[in-house]
Amino acid sequence: MKGCKLNLSAEQRELRRQQALERKPWLKSTGPKTPEGQAKASKNGRKEIGCKTVSEWEQVLNAEALVLIELQTKYL
Repeated sequence: MKGCKLNLSAEQRELRRQQALERKPWLKSTGPKTPEGQAKASKNGRKEIGCKTVSEWEQVLNAEALVLIELQTKYL
């Protein structure tokens, strides 16, 4: 349900939490086994905005900030 937000009450959330604690799905999760699956899973923590990753955008913004500081010192 990617992008779908459930509107659950506090009681419903607690019920789901308790069910998850009883079932312990994390004990059955083994992760990807194939090299293709492992490669895909390795990108899970990487967010992309447009064509750049977050860290690439941070580098762009840091460079622009340095230019702004240089312009401020030169003209103000």
